[in-house]
Amino acid sequence: MNAFCDHLFNLRDQALDEAMRARADLTFVLDEGEDHKFAAAMGRVAHAQPYARWWMTVTDEIEHGGMDPMAALTKTRTTARQSLLHSGTRRVGTWFDIAQDHAATEATRRFYHDTAIFNLDTITGTGSATPTITGTPRTGTPPHTTPPPPGTAVPTWRPAVGPAPALQPDTGPDTPPATNRR
Repeated sequence: MNAFCDHLFNLRDQALDEAMRARADLTFVLDEGEDHKFAAAMGRVAHAQPYARWWMTVTDEIEHGGMDPMAALTKTRTTARQSLLHSGTRRVGTWFDIAQDHAATEATRRFYHDTAIFNLDTITGTGSATPTITGTPRTGTPPHTTPPPPGTAVPTWRPAVGPAPALQPDTGPDTPPATNRR
């Protein structure tokens, strides 16, 4: 395996360790009957489990799906992104269901954030992964605009006061004549 793949598996192992510690803490709290610590312990489990599942998905795609590590990570990140985009459409149930959905969404957000940028120096041990910016920086006004006249304040457009101007219909080739419009 290459260094990037090893790094992904190490991150999965760390997430699984975090989930196991959270479950052990919850078991301890339940065994000791410390009710005041139950909610915090349950919250850690509810967050750590789905976070570890995201990392397991990445490594399962590599191990069992035969995918390239970067392709597996990209595919899983895309799935996580879609999950975040649709997180407002979760089911409504008991307070526990809602809290668990919230924790899973936060775990997804954490996974998506944590995988956004990898420091390739630590993964590969090579030089910087940040591309070098070459060329000279632009200064002044972009070439397609004209500078404002001297002594004028920006913005130079008239402020929006009063009714908006009436919009004229588009008379392009695909626009039907006014008599045929509904």
